[in-house]
Amino acid sequence: MSKLLKVFLSCVVMLFLGFSMTTLAEDDVELEMELISGGDFEGWTGDELAFPDPVFGPGVAEGWGTLSWDSHAKAIVDPDDSDNTVLKLSYSDLNEPFSSFFKFISIENNKTYRISVDFKLEGTTDNIGMKIAPEGAELPIYTNQDNWTDIDGKTGWKNYTVDYTVPETGNFDSLSLWFNTLSDEANNLLLDNVSIIELDDENNEVGSNIVSGGDFEGFLDLAPAITLTTTPVESGPAEGYYVPETVSVPVVENVDGSDALKMFYDTEGISAFRKLIQLPGTGDYKLQFDVKLSPNFNAQNMGFKLTKQDDDTFTYTTKIIDEGVNQGTWTDIQDKAGWKTVVLDVTQAEDKVLDVIEIYLDTEENTENYLYLDNLSFRRVKPEPVNPFDPDKTYLAGDNMIVNGDFEAFDEDFTFSEEQAEGAWGSVDSYDNPAVIKTVDGSKAMQLSQGAKMFSSSFVIMPPELEANDLVRFKYDFKYDYEGTTTPTMNSSFVGVSNESFIQMDLYEITDGQLTSGVADNAYAIQVEDNTDRGDGWKTVTVDFEVTMALLLKSDSIRWLFTPKTENDVLNIDNVELRLLTVEDENDDPNDDPNDDPNDDPNDDPADEEPTEPEDGNNLWIWITSIVVLVGGLGAFYFIKKK
Repeated sequence: MSKLLKVFLSCVVMLFLGFSMTTLAEDDVELEMELISGGDFEGWTGDELAFPDPVFGPGVAEGWGTLSWDSHAKAIVDPDDSDNTVLKLSYSDLNEPFSSFFKFISIENNKTYRISVDFKLEGTTDNIGMKIAPEGAELPIYTNQDNWTDIDGKTGWKNYTVDYTVPETGNFDSLSLWFNTLSDEANNLLLDNVSIIELDDENNEVGSNIVSGGDFEGFLDLAPAITLTTTPVESGPAEGYYVPETVSVPVVENVDGSDALKMFYDTEGISAFRKLIQLPGTGDYKLQFDVKLSPNFNAQNMGFKLTKQDDDTFTYTTKIIDEGVNQGTWTDIQDKAGWKTVVLDVTQAEDKVLDVIEIYLDTEENTENYLYLDNLSFRRVKPEPVNPFDPDKTYLAGDNMIVNGDFEAFDEDFTFSEEQAEGAWGSVDSYDNPAVIKTVDGSKAMQLSQGAKMFSSSFVIMPPELEANDLVRFKYDFKYDYEGTTTPTMNSSFVGVSNESFIQMDLYEITDGQLTSGVADNAYAIQVEDNTDRGDGWKTVTVDFEVTMALLLKSDSIRWLFTPKTENDVLNIDNVELRLLTVEDENDDPNDDPNDDPNDDPNDDPADEEPTEPEDGNNLWIWITSIVVLVGGLGAFYFIKKK
């Protein structure tokens, strides 16, 4: 008969680890990562051109584009030479730490080409690479510095050149180059003079550069100044910005050497703009921006709103200026005459899915009431520790909701794909290297390894029975071999098409008590244990957490993601479990089993018998007594493609 296992977990004392946060000086609070992109308003005046997804049409930039899951590449004026145009890879899109471009080219199998690119690294990185896509091998740039040469007369600029033979078979139609910004706006990669030239049998260049537009000249002719409308901008530096109906539309102007947004009276008394965001949840937030008021500014009301794009019947308003009185803190900026930094507290207590911020100014139809706004920022304050578990109650873990989580039902070398296998397991093999079933240390496991693509991934669809406020336990075994010299992406997370990751467990060099990352109201302690029963090098990770409405709305699967660097790099996953945790009924005897044989000797000690696997229709319950401390955290990864 099935047996009860009683497991008592001690209180988990947790350190704050691994969060991307900023400290605001005046009140020393810790802030999560930035929620607003394009808050510096640079590039709105036609001096930069963001690459589209998929590509530009006919013209000087034909065939150039950026992958939708990466920060956009931009053509800009060379900071060192105003007569030159270069390409900039940067952290231009929130939650997209990799920036990239691709260019469709006509290239032939079984021929050798010389690939060359000039570049300048501003800041730091751990990954610059390129490939002849989609099936070519990765050509590392950052870790292959033997191929770097200094460019005379251009401080900081290097040239990277490599000869590459296209395989005899396979699909090769584009050049792709990527850069890991490490989610830091200070890290940029400038590129110029991209070329691919065919070589003859004696390695002599023959023919011309097959990369049209590789010097990026003329690209900025395609970059008109941005004018906001009632429809959100789809891409580029103003992505997600728009205006509500019947307002004076703000414009970007260069003032005091920097682009800033001007709010002023034009046709309507209210000047306002909106920005789409992904609000992580309820809590306290900090709104911050720089502002320069007009010389005769006398406007009485200015405010900030949180609302929803398709339904603004609910609007939360914080006053910035209330009946002529400045709210929050207004601090003079040194060396910027007339400029002040404004900081306001915003509390979002309503449990609503909000996706728009709005800033409005009542000009009172007075042309002298205008202002310039710059460096707009909106971040959540790190939440105080929260504990959804009652330490005085015992929690029961129900049946495993994951089907085939031990992978024994699959044949050896079975390859996952977008055609989901039994149990809703799969891999997005059109973008990533798929997972394969391998026997590892005597049992089958799901293995991610190197392939033609940069990333390897797998997923399982989330059980439909999950509901908001459920307490659940997520658990699995893993083992990896990694020979790369840079920190890999190696994690699991709850993800969906919203481009957000929840309950992310970063597996590389994970330690007991490490916190989950991702977009969530709370971060949770991860229990990490060596699993010698499974084999040498295996570990078991376990996390107990509360299901939120945001997770349900924005996630549809659990994904494992890995960036192997060598053919020997593998990530093995086994024994995946997801169980509901429910409070024990105090009237139930935990030793009572409804399937017990009434003829059994009541004096038998259950502990003397070995537990058995649950049969269909039977529950295997695990008693859990937990005290779990939770702290706030934010992060960014997502389904389909992520870096």
